[in-house]
Amino acid sequence: MENFTNDEYMVYDIDTHRYTITSALLEQELGIELNDILPGDNTIDVDKMGEIFLKQLTRDFYGIIAMWSANINKTLYLLSKNDYRASLKEGLLRLADYRLTYNTQEIPQEVKDFMASSSLLFRGTIEIQNEDLENYEAKGVEW
Repeated sequence: MENFTNDEYMVYDIDTHRYTITSALLEQELGIELNDILPGDNTIDVDKMGEIFLKQLTRDFYGIIAMWSANINKTLYLLSKNDYRASLKEGLLRLADYRLTYNTQEIPQEVKDFMASSSLLFRGTIEIQNEDLENYEAKGVEW
């Protein structure tokens, strides 16, 4: 299987076949330190709150992709390629900015429009000639 690009701003989860942005990206691009704005409580450490926020953000973002996809495994395979990495990063960053600004869990139309214009949302037949796809299935994924 192919090597996926990880850096301090975005990492690829091989089990779920999803990229997730990091708190370092939010600090770099938005000037936001997650641990300063997300409250912890007696049961969840404040350092874990940022991780939980980013995982939920990723799950919701890829959930929109799944709703549009005719074949989610093929779609995830295509989106795992570096050609889409910049669009995924920008879309996730826009969603994070919106949620942190408005303190909401919704996905605004402007983010969905960006996803569509960046070819992250597409329907139809996807032809992929690659033996990697045969065993390409997301494990433990919630849609």
